[in-house]
Amino acid sequence: MIQRLFYSVFFIVCIISCGQKTVDLQDFDESAWQADKDGCDGARTKMRDTLIKVKSELKALNGDQIIAVLGKPNKTNLADRNQKYFIYNISCPTKTGEHSTLSIRFSAIGLSYEVLVY
Repeated sequence: MIQRLFYSVFFIVCIISCGQKTVDLQDFDESAWQADKDGCDGARTKMRDTLIKVKSELKALNGDQIIAVLGKPNKTNLADRNQKYFIYNISCPTKTGEHSTLSIRFSAIGLSYEVLVY
């Protein structure tokens, strides 16, 4: 009985861990994006158009998958109903506070469902 329970749990864990969606964004240089942490080096600004093209591929990913592709966000905001936002700087913030950003909104179950570039 215990052996049967062990194999059942092991099988479920294997299925869940193997079921992680791998992320491969076409024509997007993830290492260059991650190297320009605050967007002040200009690499992220040059990648803005490519990011807009691939933003639909960022939907339905969990936070760990987003971080694997884009790196740690510049800011994380928590909202109502256990929703959270990852905010990435695309361009360097100016003294007036104006700059280009990427905002990824996560649902209460932890999947991204809104990706905005502004």
